[in-house]
Amino acid sequence: MTYEVDGKQYITVAAGGNRGGVATTDGDAVWTFTLDGTIDQVAAAPQVATKVEITGRIVNIGDPVATPGNVGDDRVFNGTLEVYDFDFLPRRVQVPSGTTVSWQNTGSAIHTATDTKVTWDTGDIRPGETSSVQFNTAGTYTYTCSPHPWMLGQVIVQ
Repeated sequence: MTYEVDGKQYITVAAGGNRGGVATTDGDAVWTFTLDGTIDQVAAAPQVATKVEITGRIVNIGDPVATPGNVGDDRVFNGTLEVYDFDFLPRRVQVPSGTTVSWQNTGSAIHTATDTKVTWDTGDIRPGETSSVQFNTAGTYTYTCSPHPWMLGQVIVQ
């Protein structure tokens, strides 16, 4: 929107938005600028990465897994991954064919686990909820969270 106060014109932009009506301020912002403002030239932004590699330990069923805020391993991976804030824990898992993998949202925002090739999708996983997918075909499945695409995970099916 644009408006004028004491002869000075302003532009205000609302940015962000909540998914699914959750009352949080994830990414919400309101920016206001004047039309007569100046800004020094800034350096160009770094080039956007076109390839991301998922790294980290591959966790098998029965392996210990650390939970958020703890340095040590304090639970055993039983086929359920934790969606905590904006990360999947563990990030990389390996399971036998026929295994049902679950994502339990212990954070405060709505998340998804969506295959990057869009062959499967958990749909919205609200805080406190769990969603599952059965993996019957061997392969490596890379997935992301639709509203938070920087969240990456991998299920390796043997």
